[in-house]
Amino acid sequence: MSSVPTLPPPHPFRAFQNEFRQRLLHATIWVLLRFSYLLWLPLRHFLELYRRLTFHRQRVIVIAGSLGKTTTTRAIWTALEGGVPGGLHEVENSFTWVAWSMVRQLCGRGRAIVEVGIGVPGQMGQYARALRPNVAVMTAIASDHLRKFRDPEHLWQEKSIIVASLPESGVAVLNADDPAVMRMIPLIRSRIVTFGFHPQSDVSVRLEHLSSAGSDVTIMTPDGGLTMRCGLLGEHLVRVLAAAVAVGWIEGVPLDEIQKRLGGFQATPGRMQPIPLPGRGLALCDDFKGGLETFHSALGSFARLPAPRRIAVLGSIYDSPEPRALAYADLARRAAACAGHLVLVGPDATLYAQELHCLPDAPPFDCVTTVDEAAKVLEGLLKPDDLLLIKGDGQQKLARIALHLAGVPVRCRILECPLENILCQTCPCRDVETSDSRRAPPGATDGMA
Repeated sequence: MSSVPTLPPPHPFRAFQNEFRQRLLHATIWVLLRFSYLLWLPLRHFLELYRRLTFHRQRVIVIAGSLGKTTTTRAIWTALEGGVPGGLHEVENSFTWVAWSMVRQLCGRGRAIVEVGIGVPGQMGQYARALRPNVAVMTAIASDHLRKFRDPEHLWQEKSIIVASLPESGVAVLNADDPAVMRMIPLIRSRIVTFGFHPQSDVSVRLEHLSSAGSDVTIMTPDGGLTMRCGLLGEHLVRVLAAAVAVGWIEGVPLDEIQKRLGGFQATPGRMQPIPLPGRGLALCDDFKGGLETFHSALGSFARLPAPRRIAVLGSIYDSPEPRALAYADLARRAAACAGHLVLVGPDATLYAQELHCLPDAPPFDCVTTVDEAAKVLEGLLKPDDLLLIKGDGQQKLARIALHLAGVPVRCRILECPLENILCQTCPCRDVETSDSRRAPPGATDGMA
């Protein structure tokens, strides 16, 4: 078995240069993200005027929610337009980036498709006034960004603004499998179309077969059914196909055309993304978002996938609810039930370990601090038919483990990255050598939704 490529230690002065270079890159990108909000103020007023003039000439479809927004947005683009435009939400889905997404679709288009994310109170109302959507898709409600809100009810009220703002001629597309989403119905005055696994959904989906090669699904609409095979792995991801079919059906796209366009639809990078590891099996990289609900969804799908042996890499929970020890204990028990070996990464590894030590049938596990250490442990563990799940907080950038194992040299060894919404595969800092002791400054990611 070939070993993971290693790099010789740099000269001390060269190491200082590399460290300085990465700090400068991080600072530059962070400033652009942080202060881009200033551009949102004039752009918001421009969009409000534009939508007052074009509401009946251009249909705007908005995708909101806590989970699955980007994959749903990509699926809707594919169902309606036959493909996804380049640069779709590669950085952010809030404030100026929402305006930029809309501005790109102003001229000569009959419809615009925009993903919106919130992180602080008051955001969703601004989006509702600036975009004046004709169709609003609500994917799910979870605990992400809860620390910026008084309580879960306050977060729910903020999320519900976008569907409550729809006019009577609009359409709210709701996830029928999420009780919190369905609780929004009394607030909505527009037409409502539901989607999900629930058999009473207007557009229902059924997972026929799941393997590491993809999923076979059947989707039923009021006008008939369609079957397709896609590259999405897991029920929580397959559901987005139902959302896309629902929007396509609302917009009058023929079902056979939707079926042709969505057939073979692939995972979004960083969301249960399959990454082949030569000689070491298959990795499922799900490190873009690390909320507690996403851990449970990923482990549920991981457990259903057939494999001779499963190995899970678990990192920190983003914005973990209290009591934190209980949240980690629940995940440890669930991971122990479906994995033959666990690799626990980061400062919260001990919270998993405390529960695993109490389980009589706990699998072997390793606690490590860095992605390099995790890659070295996995180097000696993985076999050709193994299935590897990599799941953690977006700031940990655990995707670097998969890149290591796939033979891609990664020089960045930062422990906590402030650029949580930028993928390691495309990050300019990936090839800059740094020590593994540096953490991001406190508050660096505040407001990044």
